[in-house]
This record gives sequence, C-alpha cells and structure tokens, in this order.
Amino acid sequence: MKKICLLIICALSCVKACDLKDAIPPLKDGELLRIKFTQTKKIIGIPKNLVSNGVVFLTKSKGLRWETDKPFEQAMLIDKTGIYTIVKGKKELITANKGQQANKISDILSKILSGNFDTLDMFNVLDEKQSNDSWKKILTPKTDNFKILKSITVEGNTSINKVTIERENGDMETLDFYDPKFYAASVKYLGKFE
Repeated sequence: MKKICLLIICALSCVKACDLKDAIPPLKDGELLRIKFTQTKKIIGIPKNLVSNGVVFLTKSKGLRWETDKPFEQAMLIDKTGIYTIVKGKKELITANKGQQANKISDILSKILSGNFDTLDMFNVLDEKQSNDSWKKILTPKTDNFKILKSITVEGNTSINKVTIERENGDMETLDFYDPKFYAASVKYLGKFE
C-alpha cells in the first residue's frame, strides 16, 4: 500500500484551484521538488493512530525518494528500475521492475503532477468543488488491480495539501503536505538517489 501512497505524494506541487492543467508546472530536467509531510495511519484493531513525519524528493530523471525522520528514520526510493529501501546508505531492492510496477507509479505521478486526473484510466475521478479557493478529487479504482484500495482523495487550494487513502478493510492513511519547494537538482540532493 505504501507504493500507492508514493504515487500520490508527488501531487503536491503548486496546484491552483479549478484549472489544474494550466496551474501545475511540469518538473523540468535538472529540477528537484522537495515536500514535507505528516502521515497519520488509522489501522483497524490498533487504538492509537500511527504518526510519522518526513520529506519527499522528486526529480524527473532520478525518481522519487520518501524519507521518514520521525518516529524513526527510514527511506524508500522509486526509480525506473524498481522500488528500494535505503539501509545504512545503501539501496536494497524490494521490487524489480519486472511487472513494470515502477513505470505504472511513474505514469500515475506524471498525470497527477500535470493535473490530468481525467487521464488516470485505472481510476474513476469525481470532482467536488469545496469553495472558491478549495477543491477535492476522489479517485476510485475501476478494476481489481487495486482491490485493497477503496479510494484516494486529493484536496487542495493553491497547492495540494492533503491526500487520504482509504482501504477496503477500513484502514485509512492521511498525508498532510506542506512547504513544497523547487530547487536546482544539485549534487547535494541528487546524491540521495544513488
């Protein structure tokens, strides 16, 4: 399920209400997007919510890196070759791209980043305008490919600020995003993808 979370994370870049396609600047070559997050998990059978904090890095050429720093440090990387955990500074393969999973995630991220919610052909997309300054998109899977997923709700105003992932079993994950920034993809940041 964390893989599905990752495909949503990158949707945090500068989204303006109403006209998403024109509002979201595409990530340029040599550019890096950094976004801070708070993740709250509500798991059936566990009375207390699980809360973590961290940062996400995204580049067009290197992929996505998800770093959790609280309550404990952990990192995950998605690139064209697969999905990895970062353990003691070294990449360890979780899933090779045999089933083209990373490419599917990349495709979904690209469509969300470009505001093309209606081109997410594996999801039904419902638009709910909240007010003049805020909006909501509810994505529900069309097929059994995401059978454990009930819905993904993306909310924002001048930027995407919240993603809620609801699973069929009642578990729920909320990702609150803040402080998105674009940087030149310097060696300092690109080293995180090696």
